[in-house]
Amino acid sequence: MPKPALQLPSSSEEELICIRSAGEWRLYRDGRQVGRFDYQVDAEEAALRLAKKAAKSGHTAQILVEDREGRLHRMDAGERGRSG
Repeated sequence: MPKPALQLPSSSEEELICIRSAGEWRLYRDGRQVGRFDYQVDAEEAALRLAKKAAKSGHTAQILVEDREGRLHRMDAGERGRSG
């Protein structure tokens, strides 16, 4: 039997973080890198897709996005692409 595309951790909340590094955007899920993107909006959209999958499985997800000063801020669905 094939493994599911998204494996959720045992905790009920995932942490999804979008960080700019070496000229690209990286997406981390619970501390592990799960994607690399040229544009912030693409990393954020991938994080939103993972959060949606988590919700369908009965889990919650917190999405954090790094701003220009290197601080992490919680992202709401309507805020894509605003931090830099």
